Amino acid sequence: MNRIVLFALPFTLLACNENASLTEKTDTVEVKSVTVPVDPAVQKLNDLKNLSPLGLDELTAWLPAQVTGLKRTNLSMSNNVGYGEAYADYEKNRKTDMRISVYDCAGESGANLYNRTYASKLQASQDTTDGYTKVVDFRGGKAIEHFEKSTNLSSFTFMGNERIMVTITGRNFEPAALKEAAEGLQKKS
Repeated sequence: MNRIVLFALPFTLLACNENASLTEKTDTVEVKSVTVPVDPAVQKLNDLKNLSPLGLDELTAWLPAQVTGLKRTNLSMSNNVGYGEAYADYEKNRKTDMRISVYDCAGESGANLYNRTYASKLQASQDTTDGYTKVVDFRGGKAIEHFEKSTNLSSFTFMGNERIMVTITGRNFEPAALKEAAEGLQKKS
């Protein structure tokens, strides 16, 4: 029996030493920070909300006295709806005319206008028998081109200087003519 105890004693001591070393070990856990990518659309809205509104004179600078050979016949501006807006009419004749509207998308109201009128339409193109809405490349960004065959109405909407939404609507103008008018508008700083 003494032999069994003597034989088992080294294993018991060894087992005790292993247990002792296990309790002395410390496990470390390395925690890595997780970077959540910011959605560019959400960032754009936040940026617009934080901008100070422009003066109406800065908006009317987007409305030239003449565009594609048509003289300005009317000019109107307002900031009564929480954002600045201005528009000008350009008439070729009683049935053919164009309106250029500009909106300052700064501040809470302006950012909401930008979101529902421009950003929400950048993902949706459609083509029907009566017309189409499509997203096109324009000045290094995107524009929304719309055409209705039955009424011969067109519109072209784009962003200028990252904060000014410009919409050109035309009655009895082809969409290409509105894009040409948009090209003629100078980038303002």
